[in-house]
Amino acid sequence: MFRSAIVPLLATGLAAQGASPVPTVPAAPAQPALSADCFRIAEPVYDQRTDGSLHATGPAWVATFDQGGASFTPYLGSDAERTWPIRFALRGVTVAGKAAATGPALPQRQGHRVAFARGAAVEWYDLNADGMEQCFRFDSLPARGELRLHIAAEGDLEPTLASDGVRFLGPRGGVHYGAAVAIDARGERQAVATELVAGGLA
Repeated sequence: MFRSAIVPLLATGLAAQGASPVPTVPAAPAQPALSADCFRIAEPVYDQRTDGSLHATGPAWVATFDQGGASFTPYLGSDAERTWPIRFALRGVTVAGKAAATGPALPQRQGHRVAFARGAAVEWYDLNADGMEQCFRFDSLPARGELRLHIAAEGDLEPTLASDGVRFLGPRGGVHYGAAVAIDARGERQAVATELVAGGLA
């Protein structure tokens, strides 16, 4: 299994530091002051669309899941001139240099998990208040050898390889795609190399 966390990255730091997606609400006269926390989204909220796609909203991000992949849009301030979505989509899997069968699938939600059955792999996203974690599980492989995932990453944020993963940055911040980790059937973990390739990640 492979795991990578995806969270908003503001110009001031990781996750939801600095700007807040919830405005401070002034108290009415002779009423106690209201905390912004009263209006904060504590966990993701979901909306299933008629076309089978799924929309999710967190405190500092929104995401959309359809049969092709997932789009993640960080909240970068109420005065931002535009939104900066980035779309992730599994483009292929190779094992020992040979392609494994993958394909489109509609998202299936269970709690805060959105999953896709993509043939050789089950892809899923675990959503929380901070962002989401992208995971791939392989129950069997057609051969032994290097397992390589090709993930498209499309958007206007500029990718930069860092020691802790990949940072997709714009003028106001962007998205942090965490370093990948592989977990075998015994639960042993190992860091996995991530490369920037044309159109995305490998």
